[in-house]
Amino acid sequence: LNSKINALPCLSLGFIMTNICHFIIAYPNMEQDKNFHGNINKLLIEIEICLCYSIGDTYYNFHIFYGGNMMTELVKAGTSDALVINSISKRSFDSDVEIGAPRKGGPPGYMSVQFHTKMAKLNHLYKLSVDGLIIGAAILFIDGDKLNIGRIFISPDYHRKGYGIYMMQEIEKMFPAVKEIYLDTPVWNIRTNSFYPKQGYTEYKRDSEFVYYTKTL
Repeated sequence: LNSKINALPCLSLGFIMTNICHFIIAYPNMEQDKNFHGNINKLLIEIEICLCYSIGDTYYNFHIFYGGNMMTELVKAGTSDALVINSISKRSFDSDVEIGAPRKGGPPGYMSVQFHTKMAKLNHLYKLSVDGLIIGAAILFIDGDKLNIGRIFISPDYHRKGYGIYMMQEIEKMFPAVKEIYLDTPVWNIRTNSFYPKQGYTEYKRDSEFVYYTKTL
């Protein structure tokens, strides 16, 4: 338990599901069993099936954790994280049709594994993890004492749970030498154009497509 298993494409989904069902059946009352590894508060099983567009394989992100306080962290992502982050990026940006986007889509490279791998190699890619499970990411660019937030995104399953606020606060703390932060967001995005001012960001420019924000630290 409390572990993350990144299954290879050759590992069948049927094998994973069989083991999950066996585990649940074997411990049907585990939440009430105080003697099972102490006081277990909950069991969470999540399976994320990501289609890798570059190689046509299926990737399984299988995660089980239980009990205690979940650890949330924003850290640099590695190239091995690019596949999962790419899937989250696609689902997150495609979900913007629910809040004003004219169609499914996103910024350049939003559904490209190669793009996210490149960002990781250049140390621009950061992952948001909850107890080891990647649920979001940020692409950040440092230029002297200025920081540009290229993009942040969170899995739609974790929207409206405070993770966006956490990410912004962590980004501001990660770079003590930074004096100003810049970012932009589409004009039509009612969610982000409401969110950023609440985090202390001030609009300094807009055009027909984007609203530009800044914050002095």
